[in-house]
Amino acid sequence: MPSKEDRLANEINEEEDEDEPDEEDGTSEKVEAGEIPMAKESSREEEKVASVEAADSSVAVAAEEVLTDEQSSRLERSVELLDVFKRSANELKKYGAITAVGTLQNEAHKEERRMRGVAREDPAVLEALARLRDQDAEHEAKRRRAVDHTNMLELKKRKLMGEIEGAKEELAQQKTKLLEMQKISETADAVKRFAPEMLGAGHAKGGTAANRKQRFDLMDRIASLGSGLSAEQQNDWTWFKEAWDKKMAEAHKEAWGTTFAGWIQGVLEKMREANNAMSVFVYDETVRCFSDACGVLA
Repeated sequence: MPSKEDRLANEINEEEDEDEPDEEDGTSEKVEAGEIPMAKESSREEEKVASVEAADSSVAVAAEEVLTDEQSSRLERSVELLDVFKRSANELKKYGAITAVGTLQNEAHKEERRMRGVAREDPAVLEALARLRDQDAEHEAKRRRAVDHTNMLELKKRKLMGEIEGAKEELAQQKTKLLEMQKISETADAVKRFAPEMLGAGHAKGGTAANRKQRFDLMDRIASLGSGLSAEQQNDWTWFKEAWDKKMAEAHKEAWGTTFAGWIQGVLEKMREANNAMSVFVYDETVRCFSDACGVLA
């Protein structure tokens, strides 16, 4: 059976065939009479062009496939049903319901096969399904772009938060270091306020018990600065103070107070660059003065 386009084309050709004899007859008569029908020929050409344009418009309208209400309803139902199957299967996967997921996937495959069968029989449904697929693809592409954009913003946020936390940690370290420097400076000033005589200078055997207590107080204060002493040094600290001070007083006698003040001031100066200066000093003095003793090396 010829298509609509073929029928319209045949009708146009038939009209042209019917018009041609009349034109020839009329033209012959007018030629014999010495007249040329230019206006009539122009009119007929315009009629032919209008007929062709009308035929093209009819063909274009006929080519467009429009869904009926029933087809649209069936298509919407199938699309909604597939969406329900998909969302339900995704939810069941979260809880490990594999059997139920398989059942839903089988039902979804059946519905998809049914839709393909309908589409093969009806071009309008096929075209509608193609439009739906295009819309779904466009929606998925937009969703992926939105997800990528969100992930990029999240990464930037995490990076920024990491930089902020790093800056906070660095600031805290700087504050701690500043406080340590402040304590060192205050202790250095305190040592300067101690006259050598207060630390036992000029007294035989390093001075009195009060002078010795002043020296111990300064050593305790300095031992708490910076990183302090090692665990082993802390355990032996009381023994070290007494044994070391006694040995140095015997060795330096009247000059011990002055010598002690100079050494302590030197430790404080080193602490400005190395916060373990007191621990190093205790270790060096332990090795120098008590290397022959057992179990006292730091």
